[in-house]
Amino acid sequence: MEILLFGLMIFIICITASYVTAWLINRFSKNEYRFNFKFAVTNALFFTIAYLFIMYFMN
Repeated sequence: MEILLFGLMIFIICITASYVTAWLINRFSKNEYRFNFKFAVTNALFFTIAYLFIMYFMN
């Protein structure tokens, strides 16, 4: 149960970092380098699952 709660915290941190990164890329780049916000969610989900697998197998 605690690994799911920890995973939720990691997901929130990852999605926040992804959205901030996407906002910064969109703010300071030219129009041809626009970052899609859907990829930020996919990125956060992938890194959360990868981190949980690493934490699960390191125990």
